[in-house]
Amino acid sequence: MLANVSQLIALVIFSIFITGCEKESTLVPLTDTELLALSLLQVEQDQFIFRNENYDAELLRLSKLNFNYGEKFLEVSHRLEKINKFDDGKFRLCDFWSIKNTGSELVEQYEVNYFYYDDNGRLLGKWDSSLIYANDTLSDSDATNLIYALAGKQYPLKANEIRRYDKNKNCHKESFAGWDVKNVTIKVTNLKLRAAVDQMDQLAHMKWMLESGYLELNARAKENKQLLEKTTTN
Repeated sequence: MLANVSQLIALVIFSIFITGCEKESTLVPLTDTELLALSLLQVEQDQFIFRNENYDAELLRLSKLNFNYGEKFLEVSHRLEKINKFDDGKFRLCDFWSIKNTGSELVEQYEVNYFYYDDNGRLLGKWDSSLIYANDTLSDSDATNLIYALAGKQYPLKANEIRRYDKNKNCHKESFAGWDVKNVTIKVTNLKLRAAVDQMDQLAHMKWMLESGYLELNARAKENKQLLEKTTTN
């Protein structure tokens, strides 16, 4: 499954390598030593394929759970207050909320929209908020370090974990006129569960295939019909 840019890049590199091999007039047959080396490398390759298929299967399983996991297993409470204890004196909505995960999955993202209405039902504005947004799997980079410095390292909501937020940092930055707490509605806009297995690094795997010699050995063995067939014994 080509699910991201890394996988697309890996496919391009692979295609370029294979094209180069096909342009060779003759691919030299493998020696016995090289055949043994290829058989050992093939074990690692098969393990990668298995782990990749296992990850895809996990994503498929989660896709069937995402739709109603929140309704079944998340106990969410909101305590909304209209507060003006800010330097500019404006009234803002503060949500002192809590979420309990009664299920067995990891909740990676839980996002909601707050809709502000007046007494006549007219929409005055809305505010998007990520109550849970795990970022602990970001790759090491200057951008990641900046994110951690600004927002801190955030982790998914674990099974049976309760997460509470009761400080002013959960107050909305934007203020609206003519609204009251009783006329604010909340709608869940995104719920994402985290896979129980890690996604394979496609680029790292492609680097291994090139540096270990697997691609070259496999191409030569295929050209000279030296690939070992997998057999089963009764």
